[in-house]
Amino acid sequence: MKKILIALSAFSSLLVPIAAIAHHSFADYDDKKKLTLTGTLTEVEFRNPHIRLGMDVKRGGKVEQWEFSGPSPIDWRREGWVKSDFVVGQPLTITGFPKRDGSKHLSVNILKNAAGKTFGQEVK
Repeated sequence: MKKILIALSAFSSLLVPIAAIAHHSFADYDDKKKLTLTGTLTEVEFRNPHIRLGMDVKRGGKVEQWEFSGPSPIDWRREGWVKSDFVVGQPLTITGFPKRDGSKHLSVNILKNAAGKTFGQEVK
């Protein structure tokens, strides 16, 4: 019985890193199709594990609702951003990669607000 418990414990400890790697996969995003979108911030979720933003983007004469996923709040804080920097109604420009499934969802690689404050860096 003791050997079974040790084996199960060892096996389950291997699953934690696998889950973490799977969680941080970039496979859902198309790194060949970088987009830059400008719009009006409509929603902010500044919490772990990743921040999420909603934005109305005018494209082709129509307003589209886009969702953006970014790094964790601690990454934003390291670059001098806090939750109060995100004000619903403010204009933002976001560069990132779209989801492969065609949904209106972009990863955040670079974000710039109307004052010129920038988060992130160019990803090639």
